[in-house]
Amino acid sequence: MIAVYIDSALVRVKREIQYTFDFIFHTLGYEYKYISQIEQLLDNDILVYYGLIEPNSKEAFILAMHKIMFFIPCELQLLEPGTLEELEDWKKEIKLDKQIPVLCSRDCEIPVVYLRDENLFYGSFKFDLVGNTFFNLINYELFFSKNRERIHSIPDSELIFESTPLIPYVNYYLWLFEQCLKDAVLEKPNFYLFKKELWPLAENGAIALSHNVHRLQKWNAGKIFRSLYKDILLFYDIKYQIKNLISKLKFIATNIEEYWNFDIINRLENNLNFKSTYFFGTESENKEDIDYQIYNNEIYTEISNLLEMGHEIALLASSRSYKNDIYKRQKSQINQFTLKDKIGTRQTGYYFDPKITEELLSKNHFTYDSSKAILSKNGFRSGIGFPYHLYSFAKNKSNGFFGFKNLELPLVFSDDHFILSKTKNVSLNNAKEMIKAILNSTQVTNGLITFNFSVSNFTDVDYDENLYSDLLQQISNQNWFNATYLEIADWWLKREKIEVTEKGNRLHLYFPEAVKSITFSLLGEYGFVDAGKAECVISDSKINFKNVKADTKITIKLQNTENTFKFI
Repeated sequence: MIAVYIDSALVRVKREIQYTFDFIFHTLGYEYKYISQIEQLLDNDILVYYGLIEPNSKEAFILAMHKIMFFIPCELQLLEPGTLEELEDWKKEIKLDKQIPVLCSRDCEIPVVYLRDENLFYGSFKFDLVGNTFFNLINYELFFSKNRERIHSIPDSELIFESTPLIPYVNYYLWLFEQCLKDAVLEKPNFYLFKKELWPLAENGAIALSHNVHRLQKWNAGKIFRSLYKDILLFYDIKYQIKNLISKLKFIATNIEEYWNFDIINRLENNLNFKSTYFFGTESENKEDIDYQIYNNEIYTEISNLLEMGHEIALLASSRSYKNDIYKRQKSQINQFTLKDKIGTRQTGYYFDPKITEELLSKNHFTYDSSKAILSKNGFRSGIGFPYHLYSFAKNKSNGFFGFKNLELPLVFSDDHFILSKTKNVSLNNAKEMIKAILNSTQVTNGLITFNFSVSNFTDVDYDENLYSDLLQQISNQNWFNATYLEIADWWLKREKIEVTEKGNRLHLYFPEAVKSITFSLLGEYGFVDAGKAECVISDSKINFKNVKADTKITIKLQNTENTFKFI
């Protein structure tokens, strides 16, 4: 098991440190414990030492003779962002399969150095992996925003690593840590790592598809009249004028809404058996909100059809909801369609006030939120491509990981960013290249990509149907876990709750909730023997369980493969 020792000099930021270690190990899927004294280390424990001063080689031998030990240096300014000055001077890069941005007070291009012999495996990190992770998990803009172009967020230009949006650099921090753990276990005998794989069948990553249902009326009498002035200003764009005129005449002649593109999306997804999440609004208080009534007969019929096909219906919360306690009635209106307690949400305009919105989401028991996004381009906001629990600054929180119980599923991609103006879109080739880059960078770290293709954009972005079809084809040809947002959140929360106890050559698992499928892996000189009568498949270093019922206990037997001739 991994044993985390936190330097006693860091007691004032212990809460922040534990929140971050909880995120790291819950995400990677390893069992861990906190120890307050080195004497609490057991024979097969892997020591992770987090402190201000690095032990020298002699001290490392004393601390962890015949063991595995890692030291991570703490830079307090990253755990107390308000104390960090001259942010530009802290921007550095570490060299992995690509240059990964980090914050560090000194040069750290080589991120970790190993000292190893027959008595010890010692890994020394050269940057504060924990502090960097925490800094990006919290809303650091609370401490650094000089001006807010929109009340809920700093401008994208002020994000610390604004120039590298397509790199999920927090994912890479975790990937690096895991590679170090694997290196150590493969080199030291009698050690092993037991891991809950990130996704049910140990897929390369996960993808959730969504569609904002924000605008369903391209034209009505008022919009046609108001568009005349803009048409005059754009008189020089003949292509736009012809397209616009045909669109208006089509609406006047047929009364068919051009934004009503559910049939296009359904056809594309049904061809490849995809399920997605539709974010519907329930209230409209200003121009930013939806332009339809949720109880309209046609809307009601469409939602019913989507649910029948297995899609998810979630809440597109109104523009005022991020700072006003009105979620309850909006959630209840969606609940009347879904008949489920578990509901997710996304904020109209991605409004999000860290001091208010997080508390409101938690108070109203949303399973997840998906509002964290870069506002003007596609990419990973704060470099995060995993589900995570938002940090609670309220000191009275004590739910086990110092975060809110609901999950944040940050939005990575939205086709809204391809609309540059009324007459110009990003080119199809550039759009495809962007999607390709996002898919490739996420597969390396086994992360999560969330996509949004707004229903109205299948009209406003000429190539949206082509682009979405191409994306679905790419996903279906690769090893991804494809699920709705709620299914992703539900899976992640269930995975977190599975308890693992290590005792000798036995692993004791406890499943408090039912799980359809889950895979565990084993690294080191050990292999799986059997899991009793549990429904499972053992393949090399992995074991997959199917249809596990709630309140189930399973014992897995291990054996050291170096000392036997045969492995079952």
